[in-house]
Amino acid sequence: MTFTITPNFGARVAAVVVDGIDIGSVASYTFTNVSRDHTIFASFSGMGVYEFGLPEVKLYPNPAKDVVHIEGEDIKTVILYDLLGNRLHSIEMTTCNEMSLEGLSKGVYVLILVTKNGSVGYRKLLVTNWGCGIPQPLFICNIMKDKNGYDSAKWCLGMQ
Repeated sequence: MTFTITPNFGARVAAVVVDGIDIGSVASYTFTNVSRDHTIFASFSGMGVYEFGLPEVKLYPNPAKDVVHIEGEDIKTVILYDLLGNRLHSIEMTTCNEMSLEGLSKGVYVLILVTKNGSVGYRKLLVTNWGCGIPQPLFICNIMKDKNGYDSAKWCLGMQ
């Protein structure tokens, strides 16, 4: 008899324990020659960083430092998760369209947005310590040298 282990969307199989023995993070397990009772236990964790649903919802600034604003019709609840799947914060959007990020470490988080009719959307949120939600400038450059050691080609990518 084969058991398929399927996590909810955005989660992953953290561990599977069969008859008290951890067999790791597997998607299925097959019992063979079953002649007695067995136990199987699966635990799940983590949130994938997927974005989908509710394309009309706007989240700004993103990256953010202190607060993130959420705009969209019929948003009822906003739930904040870390990438391990821990629920960190939840707000009802009845009177406020922003979520405080106070006390969060810089990193990537997932917002789950739930509408009044039960539709669900996922958004990535980058929390920084750079102020005003604007990332520090990032420049990547590559310089190629010719056989005599002189610069022969140079390219740079930049982001403000």
